[in-house]
Amino acid sequence: MEVTFVRVDSRLIHGQVSTAWVHHTGVNRLMVVNDKAAHDPMERSLLKMAKPRNIRGLDVLTIEQAVEMIKNDTGKDKVMIIARTPHDVKGLVDGGIAIREVNLGNMPPQEGKTRFEDTVHADQEEIKALKAMADAGIVIYAQTTPVGPKSNLNARLQGQ
Repeated sequence: MEVTFVRVDSRLIHGQVSTAWVHHTGVNRLMVVNDKAAHDPMERSLLKMAKPRNIRGLDVLTIEQAVEMIKNDTGKDKVMIIARTPHDVKGLVDGGIAIREVNLGNMPPQEGKTRFEDTVHADQEEIKALKAMADAGIVIYAQTTPVGPKSNLNARLQGQ
């Protein structure tokens, strides 16, 4: 398995992921990494229904399960990881998964969150996770769609 794209998006699988990002990245498998989603049978079922037809497989896994699968799967699938929060991705990194870039899609505004871009808002714990990944050399950027502007957030995270 080759992890080719990592995205944080609170909506997980939706239209932009199913059409634009899947096509742009050329992946043939999706991996949703979020402990809550992995333990919720209804959410797992809905995610499987949202899987695009041209995608060969979909896994909905806890962080721990995802780390094990990525480390042990020797297949040739090109995989897009979709996480609900920065903590999910940081869990993969802490588990030894090499990630070069993290795309931030939709992280909605809520009380106590800092706005980074129109669709990217993070609380102090999320900022801490993003900053730790940026400090480890991972490029953190906001980009809603593949044709939209790409905004590198590493410098802004240093000031947090």
